[in-house]
Amino acid sequence: MTPSSVRRRSNNDGSIGEKVLQTLVKLIFVIALIPVVINLLLQLIGVGVQLLGVWLSMLALWLSAMLPWIVAGVALFGITTRLMTGLMVRRRLPPRNTRQLPPLGHYSPVRRPRSRRNHVSDE
Repeated sequence: MTPSSVRRRSNNDGSIGEKVLQTLVKLIFVIALIPVVINLLLQLIGVGVQLLGVWLSMLALWLSAMLPWIVAGVALFGITTRLMTGLMVRRRLPPRNTRQLPPLGHYSPVRRPRSRRNHVSDE
């Protein structure tokens, strides 16, 4: 074997090994950066909460003061809507229980047509 053929083999084997090694280095690099990125995101969230903290607290106070009024308004709206639809439906439907039914136990028997056993259909 000549040194050039040995070099070619090592290059072929090395290229696969180099790809695996590059992928492994990139994976380790990304895994090492994950805590740093998470820490930066948490700090940004903390700054955002601090900046919006006053506004959020004011919004929470306003909502706690207005929430009973909002609930009462929605309940009143629901009650009036229910009453109005009930009145409208009552006007449009026919009156209930207007026909006189015979007393219980005095119904005439139901007559059912008898079928012919040897019935031949017309074809």
